[in-house]
Amino acid sequence: MKLKGISEKVFLDRYSLKNKEGKAMEKRPEEMWARIAKAVSVVEKKSKQKKWEKEFYSALKDFKYVPGGRILSGAGTGYDVSFYNCFVIPSPEDSRGGILKTLGQMVEIMARGGGVGINLSSLRPRGARVKKVNGFSSGPINWAELFSVATRDIIQQGGTRRGALMLMLWDWHPDIEEFITVKQDLSKINGANLSLCVSDTFMEAVEKDSDWPLVFPDIKDPEYDRKWTGDLDERYNKLYNNYYWNKIICVNPCVTGDTLVNTTNGLITMKKLYEKRLPFRVVVNGKDYLSTAVKLTGKKQIYRLITKEGYQLRLTADHKVFTPFGKKSAGELKKGEKIILATGGYFGTKGTLDEGRVLGWLVGDGSIKKDVVTLYFYQKEKQELAPRFALMVEKMVEGEQVVARPYHIAPQYIEKENKTVIESVRLWRIAYRYGLSHENKYQVPEAIFAGSEGIQRGFLQGIFSSDGTVIGTIEKGVSIRLTSIKKSLLISVQRLLLNFGIFSKIYENRRQEGKRFLPDGRGGLKLYNCQAYHELVISKENLIKFSGLVGFLQQEKQNKLQSFLSLYRRGPYKEKPEATFLKLEKEEIEEVFDITVEGIHGFSANGLLVSNCGEEGLPPWGVCNLGSINLSALVKGKDIDEKGKFDFNALKNIVRIAVRFQDNVVDMDPYIFEGIRKTQLEGERRIGLGTMGLGDTLIKLHLRYGSPESLEFIEKLYKLIRDEAYQASSDYAREKGSFVKYDRKLYLEGKFVDQLPDDVKKSIKKNGIRNSLLLMQAPTGSTSLMAGTTSGIEPVYEFEFIRKDRIGTHIIRHDLYDSWFKK
Repeated sequence: MKLKGISEKVFLDRYSLKNKEGKAMEKRPEEMWARIAKAVSVVEKKSKQKKWEKEFYSALKDFKYVPGGRILSGAGTGYDVSFYNCFVIPSPEDSRGGILKTLGQMVEIMARGGGVGINLSSLRPRGARVKKVNGFSSGPINWAELFSVATRDIIQQGGTRRGALMLMLWDWHPDIEEFITVKQDLSKINGANLSLCVSDTFMEAVEKDSDWPLVFPDIKDPEYDRKWTGDLDERYNKLYNNYYWNKIICVNPCVTGDTLVNTTNGLITMKKLYEKRLPFRVVVNGKDYLSTAVKLTGKKQIYRLITKEGYQLRLTADHKVFTPFGKKSAGELKKGEKIILATGGYFGTKGTLDEGRVLGWLVGDGSIKKDVVTLYFYQKEKQELAPRFALMVEKMVEGEQVVARPYHIAPQYIEKENKTVIESVRLWRIAYRYGLSHENKYQVPEAIFAGSEGIQRGFLQGIFSSDGTVIGTIEKGVSIRLTSIKKSLLISVQRLLLNFGIFSKIYENRRQEGKRFLPDGRGGLKLYNCQAYHELVISKENLIKFSGLVGFLQQEKQNKLQSFLSLYRRGPYKEKPEATFLKLEKEEIEEVFDITVEGIHGFSANGLLVSNCGEEGLPPWGVCNLGSINLSALVKGKDIDEKGKFDFNALKNIVRIAVRFQDNVVDMDPYIFEGIRKTQLEGERRIGLGTMGLGDTLIKLHLRYGSPESLEFIEKLYKLIRDEAYQASSDYAREKGSFVKYDRKLYLEGKFVDQLPDDVKKSIKKNGIRNSLLLMQAPTGSTSLMAGTTSGIEPVYEFEFIRKDRIGTHIIRHDLYDSWFKK
């Protein structure tokens, strides 16, 4: 194959084999293809080497398939170079030693031909205190200049090109504005590409025109040096195949969206806080602390932490909770260990005491039918409470009537059942807005948790007055008990009590399910099927708190409680605000969230005091193992004036060969750092199969780039590449085995994998898969120039332009345009 112009220059300068003097030994691309095909086939079994050498050569021939530049220049040369184009190395430790260590790693990788990406978000901002030298930090932008100079002036990558460096900073870093504007001075950091890491949370703040706080961890924290990695707000890619094990997707400890967080605006779920996208203040033991906005960190394996007392929390196994002896991961807790509870909180502003009482009584001793709510009152309640509740309901439903006329709410006495009822259609509408219905009555509505102190107190008064009792003796112990057939209701009430500093315990199945004789409402007894019920118990010093902060609405019950309390000589025993760990139950994989709290580095989650959610960042030593299919080379037809035909069968064949080729590269690389070996060879076996020449392909097919016809073709094209690549990797897994971290169940549950055709998923289920990730649409600058086609998926921007690079200045005229022009 005879190359000409810029294609020949790029081939001879960058990719042909050189002798010791640096002169090109390979004059034609056929020699390069033969060298590469032989080198990559060597990792096959001896009996298959010739076969695959031939297959690889056939794909490489005429640039139908173009591996990444490091493979082209390094495979089969005998030189100690990397075959991976790019590496993400760990963020530097926030110290001079840590920064210089990262610089050394960068130099070693670049010297062997690899480009490097480094996130500098781990470095403290300009002006931050540096205690060890009694000075102040110069910030990450100054250190960026060091990496830039080393790349620009020192490193020649693998002997073929200048060093390639990408420096990154997250959008939350206090020095982000300096990072964005530093290159306005053309003398600054001109040896690196600067990339701003933009989070989903930031973009959501842009949409809402919200303020965006710039934050950094507390450098005075005793664990700062050990734990801080620079990843405060990593975005989780839900389509990422390695979601279940690879730390690139943030395996930071987290909690689920239904977790109640104690804030200055009441008890609010993580999901609701996330939707607000704003910083807020958490409350722990009566004090408030600033928290970052809630971050969605993806989907993870969830466990339910269950305590003996009934307190529960759904979280990741590595999330730490506070114990009397320090923080401990949930997965490390042993039965009987104590977990500290966070007592006493703040309240919201919405809702009244009477509204809370009505809703509490409804949940405790009311019913919700199709379009009406009924409250029930028995014995002395008929005279003492029913009239009061009628007035409360009447005030509550004002403005709810459909017809503008007064409606009077009055108690109705039902003599044969010896009870009084209050019925209201308008109250049914209000209950519905609170989320209460016939099917879902036994709950504490979210609006109560986030409501005012009055509505929370009123709800507790209503439910305990309707369904609670005071029992016991001074000798054996006095307690307040609330029974329910729904344990979930008691757990919610328990959490609400804790907001008033009242500790309680839940006893499961105090009465077993079965048949029992109960009053029939007519003065007799009748056999009824009874569900099991559970009991919430308040005892010891918490009786005093309940009496003073909540109390019963019935005078008889309240007097009974106060009478018992007056008989204590020394007062009831104290109880430590602690829960006893019972077990950790594995649940499903679901979305999880995190926050970072200043000062205390913890928050109240369902009443349990838990640690900050902390990020673990991008995986050290993630690599780019690249190769591109030249789509333009697969169009049949040489006359530009005639519409070409795309060879889909040839594409299928090349995809399968390319997957095998790039998988072999995983076994060939010298792995200069152990971290690279563990992540790639002993972990994910990642490959990145992409394309080049899409722009030229559409021109040959007479399809306008971006037209409906072109989009239909592109959809078909890339679906075929996806499906064939995954099928090929599954077939090769049957022969060679799956990547080390493959988990059949979890891998197949990945969102991207779930989009694959059923036959491909069945194959993966049966055979496994050789490579965890297979597709990557990378830019193809110099390799596409050598192949004489358009770069990546880009259209043709200019048919003629001037290009400057290290081998000179070139006038580039697009090949297809040149052919047409000459005609």
